[in-house]
Amino acid sequence: MKDYVIHNIGWHIPNDTRGKEVARDLVIAYKPLMIWLKENNLIKNKSLLASPVDENLEIKVSDLTSEGYELFKLAHDKWLQAFDRMPVGEITEEKAKKNVKSIWEKYFNKMKNGD
Repeated sequence: MKDYVIHNIGWHIPNDTRGKEVARDLVIAYKPLMIWLKENNLIKNKSLLASPVDENLEIKVSDLTSEGYELFKLAHDKWLQAFDRMPVGEITEEKAKKNVKSIWEKYFNKMKNGD
């Protein structure tokens, strides 16, 4: 499989006055996701795990296991849409953890059960 970037936080940061707040929200959102992906052995690139989660976070196909990549294709856009519905500046660590649990785990379980 060809390697390419499947996500970069910077793609979602507007170049206007909201940019810093959006970047802050995205970093808060991605921290629990990266922990969850690690805990479920879905990341194979150890340097990605060692990197800080910041507005420069970039995820490539080669960073994920094959199962992680399939899950990313299923869950990522739905997960981001959940945050899109929240006003800028209102994403908290608690909300981010809840969204990881409710969306990523749901699709992960569906994959494992063949649904």
